[in-house]
Amino acid sequence: MASPVEEGGRVVKHVIESGAFDDVRKLVFDELKHSAALRDYVREQVESSKTLSGGKQSKERKRVLDELQTELKDRLVERASRVVWEILTKSDGRVAQDIEQKVRVG
Repeated sequence: MASPVEEGGRVVKHVIESGAFDDVRKLVFDELKHSAALRDYVREQVESSKTLSGGKQSKERKRVLDELQTELKDRLVERASRVVWEILTKSDGRVAQDIEQKVRVG
């Protein structure tokens, strides 16, 4: 009988080799791209950005984008992480249903 670590390794290897992990990843990204809540949050953060509201001076596009990234990156990554977790744990969602189906097949 295999140890739990060996069995877990076998399951992970099967999930990766069968393409199930890639399928789940694609579903998560699709859900993330279509998340109205995340899109609204990003819009709100950009509209309230200090970088964009800081004076009327003309800045080159790259500099503005770099400053926006510096200002907003951590907040946006944190919010996106929460949305991904919600997508993964939503019991009636496409991702959860796909994972459940793949576990049964595996």
